[in-house]
Order: sequence, then structure tokens, then C-alpha cells
Amino acid sequence: MPISEDRTTIGSSDVEIVINSMMEIAEDRKKAFRARIIHLNRLGFPDGIGTGRGNPNRYNAEQLFQLLAALELAQFNIDPQRAIHLLNNSWPELRTVVPIAHQQVANNARGGTVFWSIPTSALLPFSISYRGREFQGPENVIQMLNEEQAHDALQYNPVNYRQAFLHADTWAAWIIRILMGKGIVGAEYMETFLNIFEMNN
Repeated sequence: MPISEDRTTIGSSDVEIVINSMMEIAEDRKKAFRARIIHLNRLGFPDGIGTGRGNPNRYNAEQLFQLLAALELAQFNIDPQRAIHLLNNSWPELRTVVPIAHQQVANNARGGTVFWSIPTSALLPFSISYRGREFQGPENVIQMLNEEQAHDALQYNPVNYRQAFLHADTWAAWIIRILMGKGIVGAEYMETFLNIFEMNN
């Protein structure tokens, strides 16, 4: 049964199905990619996910979206420890995109209205702002609710011109559609599965 009896968690194998669907991981690369997930888990992310050999991990919706967000940051060459740091600092705000995306999916509405501004850092270790792995710079992923705010972030803050932007609501809606499309969380159970985002507001 993909989703737990109380409709609040899914198994690690189903998490991998979502990841493989989103990122089109090649069959012969899945084992290597799984090692990336295990590495994040060993760094204590998402919180509450273990790395022992006991019962297989089960992810609630919050942990699932946190893990997928860390993997999205990896697409911008942000190393795992930096990604975890950014997400831990920013998650109380970023998590609000999930209920927005759920409403878009439920109403079959167009997304692309919520953006995440992500400070990229592929060459960060060479920077004078990098002091013994303590970064003296942008410490948050910033959520913006329209394209005008995204434009202003670049127009009026030239120090932070090196930003990546993610259509966050489109991204979150895609995850929700994969969960339903793959039969992991049925549409009738999605509200219960995502209820953790309402409970912890």
C-alpha cells in the first residue's frame, strides 16, 4: 500500500519513484543517485529521517518536499551542506507554497506565480566571503509572490545579482500531480497527506 493507513506518510521506494519521475534518472544511474539521497539523510536532512538498517524510512509530506527542494538546489550546483543550511533558514516561509500549489491542482489553475530566489554558490569556496566554511553572504532562499517582486529583487539589489529563480508553485504542483498520477497518493487522500502544512502554520 503506497500511502500509510492514516494517509500521512509514503515509503522511501515511493519517494524514489517521485524523484525518478521528476528528474528522469537513467536506470543505470539510479543506484548512484540513491547515494545522494542517503548522503542528505546522513547529514540529518530531512529532520526525522534515519539512516539505520531497521524499518524502511517513511516520509510525511513536509519531509518529502524538503528532500525534493534540496535536490532542486543541487541542480544549481549548491552543495548538500549549503542546501540544507539555506532550506533550514528559509523553510518556514517556503513551505507555504505547497497549499498554494494544491489549490492550483484542485482548481486546474495556471501556476507560475510564486518564485524562489536562490543564492547560487558553485564557486563559493574561492570567495573572500567564505571563511572556513562560514559564508558571509545571503543566507536565505527568498519567496516572491509575483514576477514584479522577482524583477525588483534583481533591479534594486545588484549585490545579489547572482541568483537562480525557481517557479516554486509550478514545481510543487508537479510533485502533487506525480503523487496522484503514479497512484502513490490518491486525489481523495491528498488533502489529508498535505494537512501537515496547515497544522504547522
